[in-house]
Amino acid sequence: MAIPEGYSIPINAPLYEGPTYKYRATNTILCIFRTSKKLLEAVVPKPLIYNSDHYVYAWVNHLPRTTGFCHYREMFLTIPVEYPGKDGMVAGNYNAHLYLDNDSPIAAGREIYGYPKKLARVHFSEQEDVLTRSVERGGHEIFKVSISPRVSLPVDPIDPLVAQLALPFINYKLIPSVVEGAKPDVAQLTLMELENFVCTKLDTGPSLVEFNSSPADPLGMFKVEEVIAGYYMEGQYDLPYGSVLHDYLK
Repeated sequence: MAIPEGYSIPINAPLYEGPTYKYRATNTILCIFRTSKKLLEAVVPKPLIYNSDHYVYAWVNHLPRTTGFCHYREMFLTIPVEYPGKDGMVAGNYNAHLYLDNDSPIAAGREIYGYPKKLARVHFSEQEDVLTRSVERGGHEIFKVSISPRVSLPVDPIDPLVAQLALPFINYKLIPSVVEGAKPDVAQLTLMELENFVCTKLDTGPSLVEFNSSPADPLGMFKVEEVIAGYYMEGQYDLPYGSVLHDYLK
């Protein structure tokens, strides 16, 4: 029997269409910090290998012009990792947590790529010389990042710490079975590499990042041992289809 037409459901009113998704006029606050080995062991699934510096990238995007999703705001917690592939190590960024305020990119991100996206309210503020972005979910503020941009940096060549974000993104894609007690229908590590990544503005300055827990979101487990660097950046990129890096069911 033929598969019903439509890229996503409902079949007569799809929530989203397929990649490639184009992001234009983006702006981002990024704070890179060091955390504990114990924390990374708890959140990074094997066979991924977390970075020896114990760095975590906390960043919030303002995405005012996207093809497919219109406008939204999104927070990432990303960990530089390596995957031991047959042809050598594959460097990338493992997405541990994402929070955003638009249902269509939540569904597309989870269903296509395995991005661990949750619905939340993402707040922005600019007061005096400080830019702040925070995440509130379930009535609790669970995340806040801020920066006071002081120095403009060249975008070519770009700072090596920022260039990490041009590497592939890795997600644990998990789709449970409808059958009680059955294995998941999908359990994979997926890989997606941004295309046409361009940084048009890059500033740096003092930065802070804070985490709190709620009954549903234990982000307080992310202990900040040291802030490494903070950035404000603007640019654009395309988000294409990806590939399966590792299949836990095979």
